[in-house]
Amino acid sequence: MISSRIIRALLAGAISSAAMWAFMRFMPLLGGPNVDAIALLSTVSAQFGPLVPLTQYLLLSVIVFPFLYATLLYRDLPGSPWQKGLLWGVILFALRGLIVSPVMGQGLFGLGGEDHAVTVLIEMFVAHCIYGSLLGVIIGDQPRTKVQAYAPRERELQRRR
Repeated sequence: MISSRIIRALLAGAISSAAMWAFMRFMPLLGGPNVDAIALLSTVSAQFGPLVPLTQYLLLSVIVFPFLYATLLYRDLPGSPWQKGLLWGVILFALRGLIVSPVMGQGLFGLGGEDHAVTVLIEMFVAHCIYGSLLGVIIGDQPRTKVQAYAPRERELQRRR
């Protein structure tokens, strides 16, 4: 059976992804450049068809990243849930800028030649912050297991002996 934490992570991924996409679609109304968020966030070339980048984006942002955050990283990141999520969003932004963008031929952080590269970079940073913060808030506090909850008490008792 799938745990409630995993279900909450998938729901958080879907909501956070939708918010990130909506933010990127809303920015042109405020004078920002019209950015194809799916193409920017995808590592797959559009030559494979229009659904491949969208599928990859949804797979990563709705399933993979929330699952990694909720199961592996949540306990180790500092701060409250929204701060942990914000940090995760910044980590994802950094990984995209340092690894994915250069592999796609866009240069570090996508600054390799686009007309509005700095504006797009700022939009992407804010979008990743929105994604991560919402992810953290929706997933919320992870309950400690019995082993985690009693471990400090056991250590304290062993020190006294």
